[in-house]
Amino acid sequence: MDTSTINTKHWEKFWGQQTTPLYRHKGDEWRVLYANEINSILTSLGYTGGAVLETGCGDGSLFEYLAIDKAAYLGTDLSESMLAVFRARHPGVNLVCTDAARYTGDRQFSLIFSNQVIQYFSKDDLDIYINNALEKLEDDGILLLANILWKDLEFTQYHSGNLVSYLKSYVQRLIGKDTMGYWYAPKDFDKYRRAGVEIHVFGSLFYPYRFSLALKKLKIDTSTTLSARS
Repeated sequence: MDTSTINTKHWEKFWGQQTTPLYRHKGDEWRVLYANEINSILTSLGYTGGAVLETGCGDGSLFEYLAIDKAAYLGTDLSESMLAVFRARHPGVNLVCTDAARYTGDRQFSLIFSNQVIQYFSKDDLDIYINNALEKLEDDGILLLANILWKDLEFTQYHSGNLVSYLKSYVQRLIGKDTMGYWYAPKDFDKYRRAGVEIHVFGSLFYPYRFSLALKKLKIDTSTTLSARS
């Protein structure tokens, strides 16, 4: 049985019932600060504009605060209910309801990014997503995976060292009622270190149990495969 399909259907059902991204914090002031953390990462990576693809764009709650080329923006999300809120907030923005890991198109992008989305990808889905993204990136393009759940800090930071909280989360995962998804570590992305791809890792001021990771496509040798499975 295809576990990737099961994973997609689980999150499609979960997010299909939501109209907000379920952030821990709320309010415009927090959204500005949160978006600025992402903006700072993009600035440090040398992003100056160009076509943008956001995967898992949700309800667009950060959209207006992000320093991206909004005129060349395309947003994708698995949840039509979330996209309906996005459309109401920002009429006319180009949005597509689709599985982000497998989205294909003929456009090239300067920036492809997601925020608090990678946790819903299995390792297989993540590999598909990253390889698809690298193919769609222009030279010197950036793939930013913002705010990934940090596996090494799940117990100490997310659960604050509380064993009961940790075990409760573990049981929810086993019975299919988990709402957090997969936890990763920066070392899980080492296999993408290859000629023409730089990797940059960033911590988070808002969520110490998360990290952001960027792959910058400097030059791709088209004679070699993009598959990075090991």
